[in-house]
Amino acid sequence: VDLANTAGAVVQYLPQAFMKGDLRALLHWLDRLRAANKPVVLTVHEYWPPQNGTIRRALTRLFFRRMLRACIWRSTAVVTSQEWSAHELADIARGHRIHAIPVGSTIPRAGTTRAGAAGRRLVMFGQPAALHAPTMAALGTWLRSAPLDVSLTWLGRSSEEMRAFCQG
Repeated sequence: VDLANTAGAVVQYLPQAFMKGDLRALLHWLDRLRAANKPVVLTVHEYWPPQNGTIRRALTRLFFRRMLRACIWRSTAVVTSQEWSAHELADIARGHRIHAIPVGSTIPRAGTTRAGAAGRRLVMFGQPAALHAPTMAALGTWLRSAPLDVSLTWLGRSSEEMRAFCQG
């Protein structure tokens, strides 16, 4: 990785993938990014399986917890999609603030609000290849007609792919 031309990284914590030998390389890469004072945003969604009373599950949870701690320690920001996850992860994070940014499935249904509330921001995660193009086109149409105080922040791996998706 050319660190001079890397602005930072967004890493989706996926323990099942990291167990296949990629963890050591990932941690080394994150160490290099942090040494170069580059920001690292770690997104954490499904971080370990629920307990079921078995020794195997307890050991898996312990191993996943250690992997997660190693990734958190190398991150400048940690994001999860639920408040309860942020509270649960605070024990592991030790000094890192956990940000809870709700996603569609975690936002409680609420009544309509008046337009004009200050600083409304939508945050979207995902890669262009995985997005439903008609839905994204509808979102773009809505954003063009939305009040001026509504903005969209899109977090993904490749800014080049994201730009191409928006222009194409």
